[in-house]
Amino acid sequence: MIKMNRDNVYILKLVRDRSISGNQVLLDELLFIKHGFPKNFQAELLLGSLTIKATVSPGAADGVMIVSSGILEQLNLPDSLKISISITGYKIRLGPILGLFANENTLERLNGKTLSSRLNRYCGYEGILLFYFFYTEVDLEKLRINGFIYNFTERRWEKRLLPLPDVIYNRGLASFPVNQRVKIEFLMSIFKKLGVKKINSREYFDKWETYCKFKEVPEMKPFLPETVLYNNLKDLEYMTSKYRTVFAKGCRGNNGREVVKIVNNNGVYAYSIYTFDRLVQGRVEEAVELAKRLLNIMGKKRFILQQGIKVINVDGNTADIRALLQKDTNNSWQITNLALRVAAKHVPVTSTITGSHVYRLEKGLQMCGLDEALINKVKNNCRDFLELFGKTLESEFGPFGETGVDLAVDESGKLWFIECNANPAKTVALLSGSREEKHLSLLYPLQYAKYLAGF
Repeated sequence: MIKMNRDNVYILKLVRDRSISGNQVLLDELLFIKHGFPKNFQAELLLGSLTIKATVSPGAADGVMIVSSGILEQLNLPDSLKISISITGYKIRLGPILGLFANENTLERLNGKTLSSRLNRYCGYEGILLFYFFYTEVDLEKLRINGFIYNFTERRWEKRLLPLPDVIYNRGLASFPVNQRVKIEFLMSIFKKLGVKKINSREYFDKWETYCKFKEVPEMKPFLPETVLYNNLKDLEYMTSKYRTVFAKGCRGNNGREVVKIVNNNGVYAYSIYTFDRLVQGRVEEAVELAKRLLNIMGKKRFILQQGIKVINVDGNTADIRALLQKDTNNSWQITNLALRVAAKHVPVTSTITGSHVYRLEKGLQMCGLDEALINKVKNNCRDFLELFGKTLESEFGPFGETGVDLAVDESGKLWFIECNANPAKTVALLSGSREEKHLSLLYPLQYAKYLAGF
């Protein structure tokens, strides 16, 4: 029997036995002894919002839960599936069900296919039921969802009708069209009322809102570059006269998109942006013309103007720190990975989609020319700041299970908070992390999901 790190929670293999009839369930005899169960007792099997009455008896092998065909058909789960169970009195909860919104292209790739994702394999190890679904497949009247679950025995994805999930891993909503995102956000609000938890309490951060909230926290204020929301030409003139380098950033942009670097060379403004997989550079001689260029780039989107920092670099290429901060099974923040990203030549951002290079933090800081004392100072300051950040984030925005944090380091070794990401890709951790860090980057969100679901 595999014991979980929470009392009365176990991972068992759910196995069908066609020789037993009715709503019969067999458990390991050691569980009967531990929980003081009588030889045959009436129990409730709970899977999400589904409840099944069952007669439970001893007789299963170690680490196995044997069920009749009738029980398995009501659960609508594949045979020989690893699943967590939580025992409270005569109630046996199965799960947790972890749901992921998927776009139509993803579901098309899954339909009948044999590919098992790394995330899905980790869910199997942890006894989590992972399923993907499209938002139109939710039946709020019957509290059921048509989604894809992986059948490990048949080695393929299968579409099945399942109860509402215990937890939503709200990733990748940016890949949906705007009209679909609105519908998904509405659906998420209904899920919340029905008690469905989320790994993260929101799907994105607005850069201006984040700055305004953090600015009111005295401990955070020293780490914030000066930032204004662009309203008119005066805002641009103010920032470019005060700082030689300024960044214009879309309030909801990500992956380095909608980021324009502006350098004021005595009234001549050079600007650069990485967009549509290429670097675009330009030069104008008047602030009013620069404003027109920015408005053309940003369209109708709100954007901020952020103080540029004279950051450490590798051969003149901008470098910054990406931290992956995640909750563990005890609801405690852990720094899973710290890495240094180095931008491609002339590119103003360090996002990996722009061709940047990624290094373990200490190696990257050495490449930037920092001595051992300054490297240790930066590493210690990172850990102290991230502890402060985790507390501030949740006090201002609600509970989170993971976030990516971008930090700049100036030439004196001072840290600056640049932005945070509500849906951090694991790319940087997988490129720079140790074997253990790569493992934990995938494991921690699942352990946190089990914590949220009570498993």
